Amino acid sequence: MRLSIIATLLVLVLAHGAFADELEDLLKDIQVKMSNDFREIVNNPEVQNQAKVFLEEKRGQLEPAVEQIQPHVDPFIEKVQSFFDRLKEELAKTSKK
Repeated sequence: MRLSIIATLLVLVLAHGAFADELEDLLKDIQVKMSNDFREIVNNPEVQNQAKVFLEEKRGQLEPAVEQIQPHVDPFIEKVQSFFDRLKEELAKTSKK
């Protein structure tokens, strides 16, 4: 009885080791395949052109919005800069004491 349990455990350990090696090899193969496929897609001139067209379209859509927002952003930036300048001065005064 004990011998059959030991033999069964030995078979399971060996099978687990072989399965783990196969799984590791499979994962490495998948990683290499995905890297190669991604590289092919990125280097494809058609995909690059589509990406450029997409970015140009989005830039065209965003520029009017930026022009509308910019006048509101500039005063905010000035206020934040002023706040940090005052904070910096106060910290300088505190560190001298």
